[in-house]
Amino acid sequence: MTLINEILDYTSMELDDAKLTREAFPLPALLDQVADQFEKLAQDKSILLDVQCGQIDAFADRGRILQILINLVGNAVKFSNGSSISLCAQKTKDGFAIEVKDNGCGIPEEHLDRIFQAFQQVETADNRSEGGTGLGLAICKRLAIAHGGDIKVRSYLGAGTTFTLLLPANALVKQETPTAAPQGQQNFRLASAS
Repeated sequence: MTLINEILDYTSMELDDAKLTREAFPLPALLDQVADQFEKLAQDKSILLDVQCGQIDAFADRGRILQILINLVGNAVKFSNGSSISLCAQKTKDGFAIEVKDNGCGIPEEHLDRIFQAFQQVETADNRSEGGTGLGLAICKRLAIAHGGDIKVRSYLGAGTTFTLLLPANALVKQETPTAAPQGQQNFRLASAS
């Protein structure tokens, strides 16, 4: 069923049919939801899963951002063989970024340019035992681009991998700027009588 859903999802995006339903939502709660989903599996593999996020109010397709993060964190838990994974979000000058970083086995440099292509997997004995369609990262990349963003990866063999989801300023809730009092008028606060 997962294979069929991923193929349908990828095919619709190939046809430029990645419809987004944008809404305002607090990013910390979304990151906590992702961590909760993988808490048991991470514990079973003795992986410390750490979440760090300031107060960021996103304006994006919550379900699709959740899909991206579940894929990235799921891959880190299943394939990295690391002892820790951090899920960290912060504002940038162009919007905000979410990093999924592990301290695991890393990805060979020669594979980095093709991991976002459809039906591609880095073949190891561990990957084969975990299964997968080779579509997850390709779908993530398409969803990031549909939001006007991107996904970048950097990896070092034996030292871990970091995937960074970059989202633009229009994926943030616009902050209302306080209106200044009209010129010549001042704001006063009355002191309570004692």
